[in-house]
Amino acid sequence: MRVSIAHKIFLAWFLVSAVLIILVTVAMQTSTGRGFAGYLSKASLDRMEWLPARLEQLYARTNDWSALRDRPETWEQILREGSARRAIPPPPPRPPRPRREEGAGGPPPPPPPGEDRQTPHLALLDGQGLLIAGSPDDMDRAARRVLRLQGKPIGELLLKSVDFPSDVERAFLADRARDAAWVAGLGLLVSMLPTYLLVRHFTRPMEAVASVTRRLAAGAYHERLPTNRSDEIGEMMRAVNGLAEALDHAEATRRRWMADTSHELRTPLAVLRAQIEAIQDGVHEANPRTMANLHAEVLRLEKLITDLHDLARTDSSGMSLYCAPLDPLEVVREALIGFTPKLAAQALTLVDACPEAATVRVSADADRLHQLLTNLLENSCRYTDKGGTIRLRQQLSADRWTLVIEDSAPGVAPGDLPHLFDRFFRAESSRSRARGGSGLGLAICRSIAEAHGGTLTAEASALGGLAMILSLPSLEPPLLETEI
Repeated sequence: MRVSIAHKIFLAWFLVSAVLIILVTVAMQTSTGRGFAGYLSKASLDRMEWLPARLEQLYARTNDWSALRDRPETWEQILREGSARRAIPPPPPRPPRPRREEGAGGPPPPPPPGEDRQTPHLALLDGQGLLIAGSPDDMDRAARRVLRLQGKPIGELLLKSVDFPSDVERAFLADRARDAAWVAGLGLLVSMLPTYLLVRHFTRPMEAVASVTRRLAAGAYHERLPTNRSDEIGEMMRAVNGLAEALDHAEATRRRWMADTSHELRTPLAVLRAQIEAIQDGVHEANPRTMANLHAEVLRLEKLITDLHDLARTDSSGMSLYCAPLDPLEVVREALIGFTPKLAAQALTLVDACPEAATVRVSADADRLHQLLTNLLENSCRYTDKGGTIRLRQQLSADRWTLVIEDSAPGVAPGDLPHLFDRFFRAESSRSRARGGSGLGLAICRSIAEAHGGTLTAEASALGGLAMILSLPSLEPPLLETEI
């Protein structure tokens, strides 16, 4: 049988409350019985004011207790005097003994247990605590009265507590026990209400969490939980909301990815189809120019599919790298060689402010780093106005090598900077498909940088365009200018 957590908490709290209430009730009842017996003994001892004075006078005659220690009958005589004066309380009525049938053999039945202690009895101790007269039994539970002569303790008078009180006293104790039982039962019933409220306080949000997670599993990523609690359950609910937001964002990204991918694939395919149908219909001739246009569209489609494949591999199992220590500026120089014709065609000025060789080495995959730099330089050449400037500069820190590639106008709106690395994102018409971009290059560049343990960020350039900042961990501290 499945037992819910609410039932477990309620049952555990109920059992703990019941045990505590029973223990407190038993302890109170025991304490009341002992305290009441001690009270009776103390009250009886206080009423016998004549007895301490009589014993002190007896001690003063010989300056010791020899009158009682040598003559025990003196003690019995004093007790009889007290009973005659009603100063010593009479014993409670004893339960009747069973009668022995006439003619029955054997000794009479023994008295009930404790009958010899039914009569309240006194004991007298000397100054050293030694027994002079009376019974030594149960002295630890007796009411005590110190006897003094001229301010000096000479002994102690003890009145033993009554183990078997009278019927009136038994009735009093029974009433107290009954009252304690009623209070215990009422306390147990009252404790059930806060127990129920506490259980609901914990289980209601857990039921809400279970309900929302089931709806999230069904695809309802817009579901959210209230976040007005400040305890651990509130933290769990906020964590579930964070999970829901992440799932919602992932689902939106997936849908946008599918829509953008299909759109990007459809465009070159539509161009290819239109040109092929035009050739089939005789509108265009299959001349070298037409074939060159078809080939360009095929290359563009191939590049898009390659970019999609690279991103898919990065998402699924991570990018494969073959890293080795290298001089990053050597890879930069190799990448710049291929852009000399493009820079000249667009009348772009390249300002290379980097030194001939880096003063640090990095652990990197040379091919992947070359691909990253090629994409960044391609973007700068593609989106910088003719006659503009592209500048490269190096920055060094204790454990980082940083390359800044910045260009002149046009720039990017500040609100678009955080989205430049989103897949298929295009900031504006100046950086659109019309200039040949697929919207995947910067996403691939960031993936390559992060696979190397580095970062790639974008910010506004002082030249009026965009600055791309690549930072990779270095293998050794950089050399200072004085050390070169």
